[in-house]
Amino acid sequence: MVARTRSRQRLDLLFSSHVISAVVCGIVCIVCPRAFLWFLHETKDLSEGGYEVADIVIRIYGALIFGQAWLVYNTRKSGDASARKAFVETYFAVFALTSFCLCHAQAEGHFSHFNWLNIAFFALLSASYGYFAFFEKVSTFHFNDSDIM
Repeated sequence: MVARTRSRQRLDLLFSSHVISAVVCGIVCIVCPRAFLWFLHETKDLSEGGYEVADIVIRIYGALIFGQAWLVYNTRKSGDASARKAFVETYFAVFALTSFCLCHAQAEGHFSHFNWLNIAFFALLSASYGYFAFFEKVSTFHFNDSDIM
């Protein structure tokens, strides 16, 4: 019982941390997209048109990230165990694939060494969600003890 409560608290902490980071990253992407070019800066020169395309793509990605914050925030409050578990499994897969894509881009040699910060961040999120997806009991996803019975 106590271990189950601690597991739920850790899952809620993961959700809360995800919400905070998604709100901050989403807003920064929308308001100041070129700040993210610092992480993803290619070693090749970009034309002005290239910067404009990068700006809009980063802004759109920022809107999606911000939307994730809203979804995770509401899932954190949800009592639906299957929805909470589905979010955990989905984010494990999404962040694992994101880490893989960023590693591939890094291996291509075009991105700066600051991209490793992105890779580490997404790998940590993937590992955190993976822990809950594969190692925690189903009862962890229930909102309270009355949902289990």
